[in-house]
Amino acid sequence: LKETQLIAKSSSTTFVVLSNSTIIDMSSNPNLAIEDRFALIVSSFRFDIQPTGLVSFDLDLTQEILILRFNDAINATFFQSSAFVLQNAPTASSSVSLTESSFTNSTQGITLVVFLSVHDLNRLKEFANLCTSKANSYLRMGGEGIRDPFGQPAQPILDGSALQVTRFVED
Repeated sequence: LKETQLIAKSSSTTFVVLSNSTIIDMSSNPNLAIEDRFALIVSSFRFDIQPTGLVSFDLDLTQEILILRFNDAINATFFQSSAFVLQNAPTASSSVSLTESSFTNSTQGITLVVFLSVHDLNRLKEFANLCTSKANSYLRMGGEGIRDPFGQPAQPILDGSALQVTRFVED
């Protein structure tokens, strides 16, 4: 629902329709159908206030991509590459912030593919202890890095709690 721009965004865009037998009561009686033309409007609506969070990421230096996975829908038009920092440990002693030259073509969903720029890749190669293996590939993210479809910022991942790469492919 969150990936669809025109529904479930407010009480005026949230309705329910049901086919026969979608719900069975405790006496085994099925519900009656609620057709499109008789759709019921929601009686109460609350916006999603839980921030989206980054749950895992892959770094593929051969394909020159960073794959970000979130626990909830995101709107990639809000992507800010400079809010993402690759670092060598949960608490960084070496790090590289992505620049605006790294970008995404993703739109909405729970996965975002970031195409790493030559500039950012070359900056990573300046450090012998940064993103050379799974053991030294971590990511932190500022809350402004991505937003959900409602425009709410993601939960930041701070230095000291950086997320370790799930899948690492070396160059």
